[in-house]
Amino acid sequence: PWEGGWWRIGDAVEYCLTASKAVLDVTARYREDMLFSKYRLAQANIQRFQAEPPFGWAFPTHQADRFALGELLDKFEILGVEVFLSEEAFQAGGREFPARTLIIPTSQPFGGFVKTLLERQAYPDLRTKTHLWQGIPRRVEVEGGPLRPYDIAGWTLPLQMGLEAVELDRPASSLALTRATGLQMILEFTQGDQPNWFWSLDSRDSGAWIAVNGLLSREIPVEMETGGEGRFIIGQDYGRELAEELEDIGTSTWARVGGDEVSEQPETRPLAPFRIALYRPWQGSMDEGWLRWILEHYDYDFAQLRNDRVRAGGLREDFDAIILPSLRSRAILQGNREGTLPPQYVGGIGEEGLEELKTFAREGGTIFFHEGSSELALQSFELPLREVSAAAREAGFYSAGSILRFSWDGDSPLTRGMDPDGVAFVSSRAFLFEITGEGDGVVGMPRVVGSFPEEGPLLLSGYLEGEEAVLGKAPVVEVPYGEGRLVLVGFSLHNRAQMVANFKLLFNAMLIAPTP
Repeated sequence: PWEGGWWRIGDAVEYCLTASKAVLDVTARYREDMLFSKYRLAQANIQRFQAEPPFGWAFPTHQADRFALGELLDKFEILGVEVFLSEEAFQAGGREFPARTLIIPTSQPFGGFVKTLLERQAYPDLRTKTHLWQGIPRRVEVEGGPLRPYDIAGWTLPLQMGLEAVELDRPASSLALTRATGLQMILEFTQGDQPNWFWSLDSRDSGAWIAVNGLLSREIPVEMETGGEGRFIIGQDYGRELAEELEDIGTSTWARVGGDEVSEQPETRPLAPFRIALYRPWQGSMDEGWLRWILEHYDYDFAQLRNDRVRAGGLREDFDAIILPSLRSRAILQGNREGTLPPQYVGGIGEEGLEELKTFAREGGTIFFHEGSSELALQSFELPLREVSAAAREAGFYSAGSILRFSWDGDSPLTRGMDPDGVAFVSSRAFLFEITGEGDGVVGMPRVVGSFPEEGPLLLSGYLEGEEAVLGKAPVVEVPYGEGRLVLVGFSLHNRAQMVANFKLLFNAMLIAPTP
């Protein structure tokens, strides 16, 4: 036991080394027992899920976002989860599936892990199950409201990633299956042969955004279809030149790459690589780290924006878009208190920096306020919005980090490539906005980009109370601000980089300039 005194970094390292060596020592001493126990656990998993549901899940290969499906399969392969392809057509969940449908059964060594990640969570009403409470050895009568979960209650991966997955209604052993090695996905690739043709990338595919970033970085013109499916368009002049390279892009990102034969090119708007800045406070922010990871993962070029650079001004000269991670207004404006750290790490952007942010937006820039930083927009930008979250909570709304049904405005340029009937990861900390129609003369009329449906039920996975208080309410709005815009997202758009289905809202805001 530690007897007190100084505790330094070296002590923490030694602590971890001691624990790690102990694990290796015990494993070496009892390796046969451990291996046999592991074998018995694996056999128990296989036998259990051969006899009882859930038996597994079927994933159609023709998903809207094939890059997301590819990443899910890649992670499962790394983690030792076995994936199969059906050899013939079959039925599941009241629908027909063709041959070569992906099957992930639970009757495998890591079947419990598969079940945990893919099933929909239903948190119980603990008033009736007090025997489940940790540390309570006997039944206790409870009066009043249910005991709420203290942490995230819904994390179903197919919902978060925007993937279609259907639970099998019979054991996977009853299907004719072949073990899938690698991703084994069929690339839909065609090449037009008419004089007037162009290449297109499906914006529903996350991999298409990686491809677009790569093309724009090489100054190859890319446009986005303003109507229809919102495809990315590479014109005729570059299409033939890039034919082989675009095929490679489709193979590496699983994106749909098409050579289209048409009488005329569709109506489009040009894309330009936004000069992106991600605000990085000295206080440290997990959300900033997740946003940084997402931008890096999808090949965005961006700068890290510190307090002194914000205060220096002239932001519009260097940047087109600024992302403010989930930090409360005080943390952004004031930062670390004087005396707690060396002077260079003290303070925030201050009132001086706040005015520079306003100037940046008025001059045509985009500011993306994520979750907690929406408070700064509401308090300091004099927006024609009213925050109604407190009223919803008082009316009984409580979401313990759960996946809820959500509606996206399919006509907004910010939602290109997204399913209008979407999902959102929502906690009770979420901001809800109500448009008041009153501004300071600089701001135009806000637009609701995303809202909860007018009718329930909302809950898809997790735990929810008082959904009536948020029906029809809007956590995502776009506000014209001078020549620029503010995008306010009142909940966690990404949920620790898992909510792939909603990444495109951020991507659109970073690629598409405000409408004049």
